Formats: sequence, C-alpha cells, structure tokens
Amino acid sequence: MLEMSLAKAISPDWRWRSQQPEIANHCYYLVQDNTITLYVGRSKAPLKRLQQHLGREGQQGRMSKLGHSIATNTPQSFRWTLRLFTQDDCEVFLLQHLTPEYLHQLRSDPAKKTTLLAFTEQALIDEFHPRLNLRMVTYDYYSLRYPRDKL
Repeated sequence: MLEMSLAKAISPDWRWRSQQPEIANHCYYLVQDNTITLYVGRSKAPLKRLQQHLGREGQQGRMSKLGHSIATNTPQSFRWTLRLFTQDDCEVFLLQHLTPEYLHQLRSDPAKKTTLLAFTEQALIDEFHPRLNLRMVTYDYYSLRYPRDKL
C-alpha cells in the first residue's frame, strides 16, 4: 500500500509520478480526511482517475462528487490522504467475504478478472464505509462544506 497527500497526488507532476514503478500495480484507491474515508475507487491509472474526478483529463470540467468535495474544501483537502492498493494488498479484505478456495479460483481464471475486481472494490467499500460512493450516499454532497458530524 502506498500513501501520499492529495496535494502530491494532484500536483502538476502527477503524470511523471504515475509512471513510477512503485505506482504501476496499484489499481484501487481511497481518499481519506484523517479517519474519515470519503471515496473508494478502482482504476488502472489511479492518479489520472483522480484528475478526472476533478474535471480534468477528458472530463470537460465535469467534476464528480469527490471532485466537488475536494474543490469545495480547498485548501484543507490538500492535506487529505490518497491510499493506493494492489490486488495483493486487498486480499485480507476479500477473505472477509470469500472463501480462500473461491478467491483462488477467481485469481486463476482470467475470464473472472472483472468479477475479482468488482468483489475487491466492494470489499474495500464494506471495510472503509466511504461517504461519497454512490452506494453510500445519504445527503447532498454538493452543499458548501461537508458537515463532519454527518460523516
């Protein structure tokens, strides 16, 4: 697992950083403000995906709920944490939901890769209870600043 500040993750040199070998196999990411998990996602290119959340990189200015939350809470949001996980990092979370035999079957069958990715993302959502994932939405995240007492 890798961890960095959101400021570092979205800095102008994010393209260079995303090409570094230590980032290469990380396909799951979560954004946290201290102990509060705001978002869990998966992407082959998590730093590029973060740019897309902010309305950059082909999104023509359309921000996601995470992007709005980052923008609305600037500059405090620059201190939020981005955590990046590999598939292997997530095994402990998967084993809370799947038997070791079924997990082995998913890992060994290339045709089931999409299923494995979806199960892994859901296991992270179940573990960290992110506030901004669509399955977890409970109030209007486009309001001014997210109320800590509701998170």
